Amino acid sequence: MEDFEQIQAYDSDEQKTLYMMYFRVLQGILVSLEAVDTVKKIKKPDDTKSSSYIKAAKELQSYFINAGAIKEVIDTLPQVSSITFSHDQQCRYIVGKAIRNKVAHEGLWTPTFRTAYSFSNNWQPTICAFAYETEEIIEAISQIYAKRTYGSTEKEKRKAQRDNQKIFNATSFIELEADAGYLDIIAFTTGHANSLFPAYIKCIEQAYLESGMQSLSRLRNSLGLTTIDDQLSLLQAKLQ
Repeated sequence: MEDFEQIQAYDSDEQKTLYMMYFRVLQGILVSLEAVDTVKKIKKPDDTKSSSYIKAAKELQSYFINAGAIKEVIDTLPQVSSITFSHDQQCRYIVGKAIRNKVAHEGLWTPTFRTAYSFSNNWQPTICAFAYETEEIIEAISQIYAKRTYGSTEKEKRKAQRDNQKIFNATSFIELEADAGYLDIIAFTTGHANSLFPAYIKCIEQAYLESGMQSLSRLRNSLGLTTIDDQLSLLQAKLQ
C-alpha cells in the first residue's frame, strides 16, 4: 500500500477517534510518570531560597492535575469497563483528588523539605524528603464534597453516607501515613502511581484489544507514528 493510500485508510477509519481517545489516556499516564521520575531526582535544597522547591512544586502540580484528569476521561470513554477500587486505591485516589483540587485552584503548593527520624534507627536521620503538612491535606480532603448537595430520598442519603465514608477513610489513611504532621509527598506520589495507573492501563488495554483496533496500530506503525502498543510497552517497563 502506497503512503497516500495508507494515510487515507488511517484517516477514514471509523474507529480513529476512539483510538486517539485511548491513545491520549496512555500518553497522559506517561507524562505523569515522567513527573514522578523528575521529582525523585531533585536534590536536597541548599537553603530555603533554593529553586528546587519551585521545581518540585511544578512537577507535583503537573502530576496531580494530569492524574486526576486521566481518571475523569476514562470514566467517559466508550467501551471501557468501570474501575472498581480497593480500599487502598480509593483512599489514594481521594487524597490525590484533594491535592489536585488545591494545586489546580490555588496554584503551586510548595513542599517542605524535612528530615524524618525513626526509633528503629536510634532516632538518627533516616529519610530526607519533600513533604506537605498533614493538616493542609486533611483540609483539602474535607473540601472535596463540601459544595455537593443531597436530596432527601433514601438513594441520596446513601450517596451522602458513601461520600462521608470516603472522606473518613482518606483522612484516616493520611494520618497513618504521616510522620510528625508531615506526609512524604514523593513517597505518596510514587505509591499513588503504582497503585492506580496499572488499573487504568488494564481497562484501556482490555477495551483496545476487544474493540479490534489493532489494524489502526499497524497503519500508524507503517506511517512511523507511535501506537497504543508502543505506549503499553513503555508503561509496562516504567511500572515494573
